[in-house]
Amino acid sequence: MTTTTVLSSGRAPIQQTLWVEKYRPTQLQDIESHQEIIHMLRQFMQQNQLPHLFFYGPAGIGKTSTVLSLAKEMYRGKFRQMTLHLNASDQQGSDYFRKEIIDFISTKGLFVTMPYKIVILDEADSMSKESQIVLTEIINEYGEDVRFCLIGNYQHALLPELSSHLIKLLFLPIPKESSLTVGELILQKEQVPYERPALEHLYDVMGGDLRKFINMLQTVYLRHRSITLTGMITFIRQYEFGNIDFLFHLLGQTPFSIIHTVRAVKQYLMEHSQCFPWWMNKVSLYMCNRLTGPSLFTFIEQASQIEYTCSELVNYDIQMYAFLSLCHQYTNQLL
Repeated sequence: MTTTTVLSSGRAPIQQTLWVEKYRPTQLQDIESHQEIIHMLRQFMQQNQLPHLFFYGPAGIGKTSTVLSLAKEMYRGKFRQMTLHLNASDQQGSDYFRKEIIDFISTKGLFVTMPYKIVILDEADSMSKESQIVLTEIINEYGEDVRFCLIGNYQHALLPELSSHLIKLLFLPIPKESSLTVGELILQKEQVPYERPALEHLYDVMGGDLRKFINMLQTVYLRHRSITLTGMITFIRQYEFGNIDFLFHLLGQTPFSIIHTVRAVKQYLMEHSQCFPWWMNKVSLYMCNRLTGPSLFTFIEQASQIEYTCSELVNYDIQMYAFLSLCHQYTNQLL
C-alpha cells in the first residue's frame, strides 16, 4: 500500500509505502512485547492444539499482526489457502456471514496436511447479536475443521454463548522502550535523521498505540525530512491535551451537566486522536500536581480505581462519567 504526499514547497509528489505495513511483523519472533502471549501460542502450535481465540485490547498494539504471524508460521506457503481474514463490522448480515465462512471451511486445500483452517475476524466486538449466534452455531458444527481468532477492543461485547468457546488473551499497550526500539529501527532502515527525545515526546503524547506511533513518525518525516524534537513538538501540538482550561471551563459551569461534559470531552478526544485512558492519565497528573493533603490522597485512590477498571477494558463511557464526576468534586480547589 502506498500514499502520495504533495509537499508544501511545491516539489514533486513523493510515493511512500506506509511504514506500518512495510515493517509489519511476519513471524512471532518479530512481535514487539506480548512475550507471554507469544510463548502460549507457541505451546499451542507445538502441541497442535490451537483453541478458538479472542485477542482483545486497545487499538494499534499488535493483535492482528500476532495472529497473522501465527498463521504464516503454521501454514507457510499455504497461508492464503488456509486463512480467511474478515472484518466482522463489514459483514452484510448473518446469512452472508454464514455463507462466507462455511464456503471457506468447505474448500479443500491441495497438498495441505494441517487438520484445520483459521478464520480471523477483526472488530469482532462490533458483530450483531444475530451474527454472534450464527458464529456460535458454526463453531459447534465445524469446530474440528476450523479455528477462529476474534479480534476486538472489549470482551464484554461478546455473548456468553460465544465467549465460552474462546480463550481470551488481553493485549496491553506497548511499553515506551519497546515503541522507541521499533521507531529507531524503522528510522535507521529508512536512513532518516532523528533525535531520540523527539520519539520520547511522541510516545508521551500518543501512548502505547504502536500503529499510530509509526504513522505519526512517517507523517512528520514527510513534512520535515527529519525527526527533531522541535519539529515534533510543533507538528503534534494539536494532539496534546494542553488546553486544560477547556476541561475546567466545563467542570466549573453552573449548573454543571455531566452529560454535556462527557459529550464535549468525547468530541475533543475524537478530534485530537486521543484515547481515553491515556488522556485520563495526563489529566490525573495535572490534578496530582495541584491538589494537596487529604484531597490529593482521596483523588489518587479513586482515580487509580478508575484507571484499573479501564485496564480491564470495561465500557469506557461509564469510566468517563466516573472520572469527570471525580474531577468535578475538586474543581473549586483548582480554579
